Amino acid sequence: MLIITPDIIHSFNKLDICKGGNTFKTLKEHNCILDHIVNQSPQEASEAMRAHLQDVLEYSASLRQSQMT
Repeated sequence: MLIITPDIIHSFNKLDICKGGNTFKTLKEHNCILDHIVNQSPQEASEAMRAHLQDVLEYSASLRQSQMT
């Protein structure tokens, strides 16, 4: 069972994560990862996860940059 902690909810609201269409892009990435897992395609799941985490890093960097200005 997924447990969403208050800290995650606070950050989600504070950083307005849903702006700019990020929600749909993220859901698409998560579905892609899950599809590869369900289809027992570990290499493809790994590549999809790696691409997703790269997007997360880039998004986090852009948030940090915007908070500095």
